[in-house]
Amino acid sequence: MGFSRLLYSALLSPITTPHIEYTDPCTLRYDPLKVILYESYIPIDALTFKIGTGKMNKNEVRGIVDSILDVKKNILLHVDNAAKVFNLSETINERGPMKNFLIKRLNLIQSDESFIFKELIRDKQDQILKCIGALKGKAIHDPMLDKQYRQMIGRIYEAVYENLDIQETINREKEELYREYRQDIPKSEFTRARIALSLGSSIFYLPELVNLMEKINLKDKNRFVRDWINTVFEPIEKLAISTSSKSFIEQKHLVKEFIKNSTETGSSNIAFEARAGIIRAANLSVEQIKELSSKQNAENLRLLEVLENMREASWIVKYNKQIKEDMITYLMTRQPEDKKRVLNHFA
Repeated sequence: MGFSRLLYSALLSPITTPHIEYTDPCTLRYDPLKVILYESYIPIDALTFKIGTGKMNKNEVRGIVDSILDVKKNILLHVDNAAKVFNLSETINERGPMKNFLIKRLNLIQSDESFIFKELIRDKQDQILKCIGALKGKAIHDPMLDKQYRQMIGRIYEAVYENLDIQETINREKEELYREYRQDIPKSEFTRARIALSLGSSIFYLPELVNLMEKINLKDKNRFVRDWINTVFEPIEKLAISTSSKSFIEQKHLVKEFIKNSTETGSSNIAFEARAGIIRAANLSVEQIKELSSKQNAENLRLLEVLENMREASWIVKYNKQIKEDMITYLMTRQPEDKKRVLNHFA
């Protein structure tokens, strides 16, 4: 019997309720609890496949997402009867939101003549059933996760129609959805990180840069500072432009790579040369240079940590010529009102 016939037979075969062994090895790559809650009914891969067939418009995708989020709490209510909840047969005995969702999913299954959609669901459910014990005695209620899931599917939809690398997109999206986020980082720290990144702190730690301005005593200090800022802001400008049209997840990826390259061994060579010029002009000792390097490394590690735990933002790096001009003025004067003028760009 050919593969298509096997799939066709599976589609028509009655679904039996398998015995669930909670001791079976769980092979899910990501946090089992989150995967169970968000992929038990329609896995991300299956929904992406269905979007890729061109048979679901944006509103239909939103409707499916709404239904998934509406019924996912049923998984927590039916842990001991998980196989029945996962039933892919044409017989629907549920009520309310669950019934509405199952009808929608059945329509999607029946409209796929390749049977791939159903097989992707079944494959994921086979994995999930081995991990269902992760729900024993546990519950998760995180409205932000629901929001992330909704936004993620929206970004995947756009990626499909923009002909982006879908597998890479899905992998990044899953990493973001299923990772453990620190809950102890205040919002102010996220704001500080975005401002710091926009002002080149991954290249030269800003507090130290401001302090060094007092030690620089050059005849044409204004021109020196302007040339330095222009050099440092060149890669910042390029980064801001390259991320402006990207999804939040893609922005995070690009900015993380930028931070990692903002080192002596990185690819921001021109900016690093400008940094070295500031250090020479300030006549720092070897010990002072080592201390500055230590602070710079700590700053970049801190920026990476905050960025990893950032769950949403309209922008991560912001640039315009006026920000640059106001930054030059502040470095020259170091006056509170000029600092405020710089910060107002990010209010």
